[in-house]
Amino acid sequence: MASEILTSAVSALAPAIPVMLDAAIKGALIILVAAVVTLLLRRRSAAARHATWTTSLVAQLLLPVLAVLMPAWGRPVAVAPAWLVPAASAPAVSRSAEGTALRPAGVPGSKSAKPAVPTDHATRPEVKVSPSPTLPAVSTPVTGDSVASNSTLVAAESASDSRSLLLWLGGLWAVGALMVLARLAAGTVGVARLARRGELVDDGAWLSLTQRLARGLGVARPTTLLRGGGVGVPVTWGVVYPVVLLPDDAADWPEERRRYVLVHELAHVKRLDAFTQLVAQIVVALFWFNPLVWLAAHRMRVEREHACDDYVLREGTTPSRYAHDLLELVRQLGTPTHASIPSAFAALAMARRSEFEGRMLSILDPVQDRHTLSRKTLAMSLALAALLVLPLAGFHPLQQRETRTTVVTRGVGGLPPITVTTVERSGPQGGTRVVTADSANSAKVISETVSGPATTEKESCDRWQTARMRGTSRHIHSNTDDNDWNQMDYVAHETARCAEAHVTGPVMFTADDTDVASLGPSGFIMLRERTDNADRRVVVREWEGKIEHAYSVDGSRASFDDGARGWYGRMLKEIVRELSIDAPKRIKRLHARGGVQAVLTDIDSTRSGGAKSTAYKTLLSIPALTSGDKEQVLRAVTKETTMSSGDLSGVMRGLKGVPVVSAATRSAVEDGLDRISSSGDRKETLLALAPSADKELLLILVRSASRLPSSGDKSGFLSQTAATYLSRGDSALRRAFFSAVATLPSSGDHSRVLMDIMDHGRDDASVVADILHSVKGIASAGDKSRVLVQVASEDLITTRALRDKYLEAARTISSSGDYRRVMEALLGDGSRF
Repeated sequence: MASEILTSAVSALAPAIPVMLDAAIKGALIILVAAVVTLLLRRRSAAARHATWTTSLVAQLLLPVLAVLMPAWGRPVAVAPAWLVPAASAPAVSRSAEGTALRPAGVPGSKSAKPAVPTDHATRPEVKVSPSPTLPAVSTPVTGDSVASNSTLVAAESASDSRSLLLWLGGLWAVGALMVLARLAAGTVGVARLARRGELVDDGAWLSLTQRLARGLGVARPTTLLRGGGVGVPVTWGVVYPVVLLPDDAADWPEERRRYVLVHELAHVKRLDAFTQLVAQIVVALFWFNPLVWLAAHRMRVEREHACDDYVLREGTTPSRYAHDLLELVRQLGTPTHASIPSAFAALAMARRSEFEGRMLSILDPVQDRHTLSRKTLAMSLALAALLVLPLAGFHPLQQRETRTTVVTRGVGGLPPITVTTVERSGPQGGTRVVTADSANSAKVISETVSGPATTEKESCDRWQTARMRGTSRHIHSNTDDNDWNQMDYVAHETARCAEAHVTGPVMFTADDTDVASLGPSGFIMLRERTDNADRRVVVREWEGKIEHAYSVDGSRASFDDGARGWYGRMLKEIVRELSIDAPKRIKRLHARGGVQAVLTDIDSTRSGGAKSTAYKTLLSIPALTSGDKEQVLRAVTKETTMSSGDLSGVMRGLKGVPVVSAATRSAVEDGLDRISSSGDRKETLLALAPSADKELLLILVRSASRLPSSGDKSGFLSQTAATYLSRGDSALRRAFFSAVATLPSSGDHSRVLMDIMDHGRDDASVVADILHSVKGIASAGDKSRVLVQVASEDLITTRALRDKYLEAARTISSSGDYRRVMEALLGDGSRF
């Protein structure tokens, strides 16, 4: 039973071997390119080299999937070898002249070793089996056994050797992959054992230093500090909940060593090194047979440590001192008190003897670039990598292998002979089968696979009758280059009408936007409106300095009279408005003629949310606007229902500094903020408005923040605006702030915000009191204890009332260990009592 399961598993893996080999060859090319790139970047930062190696491994991981998804291209340079293509899935089926199916021997479903055939030797047909058109046919008298044998030969003989080889390769690949994964699993179990042996660090100095450094590095995830486990050097693991394990003697380290050790380990956390290490191990498991993959994984690990060393040196640590302390850590490895160090594939250790010399040279190199990789540079690098990987994934240099099998039966009883031809074309990525049955002079294709690219039809009013049944829709494409050359398309399907426009060229309009002033010799405008009653169209061109209008109705040329001009003027104004053509000048002209209300009326008649956003932003940029004008715009913006979340957010950010005077305006602002459906967009809007907001607007902003759906966005806003709400000594702002903190659903986010605002409690005991009250709402005992330990370690318990609130919060901790640490932090040397 077990052998059958194993055989079935290996058989299932066999078809994947050609795809994996194809991906391995292409991946090797990518890794070689990465090696050349890192050689060219040898004087650049380690972060850049690490990103290069990481990108190559991720590309290797994605290549098998991309090879299937990307369209094939390239001129075949060789025919795929027989062993590299999947074997035939089933043997061919012959039929006698009388239509009786003859199953090959050994094929599942055969009820008998001898299929039913005519028993009269005088009428037995003769079967000619020709595996290839270039080989002579073999003619034998038909018996039940001979037909079965020859059919089996036709279907399976040419594929048996290649299938056997693929099965062996599939089994070998599975064994290697399982060995690598078993190594990773064993390392993970070892790390879990270290975590169980380690003790949670409750030293206030360590915790306070960790918090400050994490804040400075921008590490938002809560990091757990452990000590012990017999490790010789600091070790980090974990992606979502990172853990830093310190040696037993870490408590005796001086302040400087503590600082740069934590910077190094927190740099791993910030860079998501544990995640990239896991990805590298998965790639190694899948492509263990490729030595270049092992090389890339090793170089990625080396450059990772160099990059974290660069973080330490950028913090101001003296290179010689840092190198000396690393040397001391390495010397202690293997001693009785520093006996163990986790495997490199399961955790991130600060120092290893095998990599020490290269790190020393890098640390002491005075000209080495130590900058991090900016987001812009990373995005450009990924784009360049995609330009290489995507075409390479679709490149197939091997021609599909064609196997042609022909079975001919001689007719009996006056029936004509039948020829069955099977053509199979196969390659590493799969193939097709075409089976043709030929009787006398007619032929019929039994099965065939045909694929082709899908086609799409350009949007226009030709499809209005169908499109309007789906409701209102708009399709807008707009592009204007630096030379004011426009290429714009607009189609609006509505229930009662369809409007269509195409604008090409450096177009300029008259002051009232009802006609074209100039278009250029190659310019072109087409406007069309289709209703149930008529289909009107006008084509506008410039000829010898004059604007010409070719007007038609229902496809027939018509006079461009006053009625046509009126329709044309209305259509042109609509198109100019919806496409935001020359929006800055047009909005300023409207404002000059009729003030803010004229612009708002024009915006109100605009249907495109993007065009509305552009118009609002242009209006708010006019220097002549008064505070009353801006408040009027603010009320109009907050009533918008057609603008997208991003467009509404962009407009409202431009309203910073606008006073919120009336109750109606305050209510409108709050409603407008809540209509920004994207949590991220709303958070950025709140952050943009907060610095210049008055008290009333600040209260609106924090109430809106309390309704943010994302806990991370909510905590981010509260942490970044804490000084605005807590440093003014305003009790209303402080209460509103802590009311928003209480709505945080995540214990980690809740505790992180409270620890971020701890400094504001040094000058205001009411902030400390609110922190102690808020901490009771944290569900996690660990997160709750961390906040209270930090409160005590920073000597914020300065009165008996605060001490009582501290004790009240401590009594809500469910874990006895966490409660003990909180009480020990409070007692300290006993001076507080």
